Amino acid sequence: MFIHKLMCFLPLAALALPACAQQTESQAAPAQQGMVVVRDADTGELRAPTADEARALHPRTNASAAGVAAPAPKMVTGPGGRRSVQLGERGMVYSVVTRGADGKLEEQCVHGAHAADHAVQGAHQHGAATQEEHRQ
Repeated sequence: MFIHKLMCFLPLAALALPACAQQTESQAAPAQQGMVVVRDADTGELRAPTADEARALHPRTNASAAGVAAPAPKMVTGPGGRRSVQLGERGMVYSVVTRGADGKLEEQCVHGAHAADHAVQGAHQHGAATQEEHRQ
C-alpha cells in the first residue's frame, strides 16, 4: 500500500521541482547596480567619483532616509497551486475623482499615494497624473 502511494506522489514531486527551483533562483538573484563615473573638470577624463560626489549623485529617498527598504515583491501560493505576487505600494494605482469648477466629475488614475494626495488636494502637476483606461 505504501509503495502504491509513493508511486502516485513521486511524479507530482518531480513536476513541482522545476517550479521550486525557478522560484528560489529568482529570489536568490542579487540586485545589480550600474557603474557610476564622473567627468573630471580639469582634464575632461572619466573617473570614479569621490565620496562627496557619490553622495551628491545618489540623494536619499524617504524610504532610505527612514532606514526602511522598499519591500521586495512576494510570491504567494494559494490553494490549488494558484500563484500570485504581492507588489506592495509600488504596484498601486489610485483612481481619484474630483469635482471641477464647472461641477463635472473628473476622474484620473495616478501611481502612488503621493500622487493621489496631490490629485485630491487639487495640485494638478503636469505629468503627475496619467490618464488611463482600466477595463474589467
